[in-house]
Amino acid sequence: MKAFTIINLAIVMLLFSACADKVEFILLPQEDGKVGSITVTQDGKEVVLDKAWQRVDTGSLDKQETLSKESVESKYSSLLESMPRTIKNYRLYFNFDSSKLTAKSTSILKKVIKDIKSDSVLQIDVIGYSDSAGNDAYNEILSMRRVKNVSKILKKAGIDEKLISIFYYGEANPLVKTADNVAKKENRRVEITIK
Repeated sequence: MKAFTIINLAIVMLLFSACADKVEFILLPQEDGKVGSITVTQDGKEVVLDKAWQRVDTGSLDKQETLSKESVESKYSSLLESMPRTIKNYRLYFNFDSSKLTAKSTSILKKVIKDIKSDSVLQIDVIGYSDSAGNDAYNEILSMRRVKNVSKILKKAGIDEKLISIFYYGEANPLVKTADNVAKKENRRVEITIK
């Protein structure tokens, strides 16, 4: 099941039942099974939801219940489907002064392609950077070559190019801050965000 937060679910329920006298809250687990908590307050009463599938509504805070996963998915399927997607982030690294991926990043890119093909993806952002070795203009061009290379690989794998947006920033936004003209492998990267 997709990861949702109770706040997102509550907002969606508010949007779809704005005329209702009460608001229903159901605490959903994250994708990894972890559960957060939320405090619901109404007319001076307060209740804490801290277990997966716990439910309460503002019409009667003293009546909490724990639903089954199946009943929530069945009853609220349209709301769950309209929830925002889980965003996935990947980081790929490059050889020095090159748009060629490292061997490890080539393997990661294969996983990225598999993830994209196994889910209905709405948007793919491919964002390129360089380290600070070399001048600013050259580094911007190098980061552009890196995103174009990754984008080309994605398209070659059958990914719809209309989903792909590319951005490149040269040596801006380093992962590891360095002095100018320092070759730092962590900064030679492309970040892919799948939404």
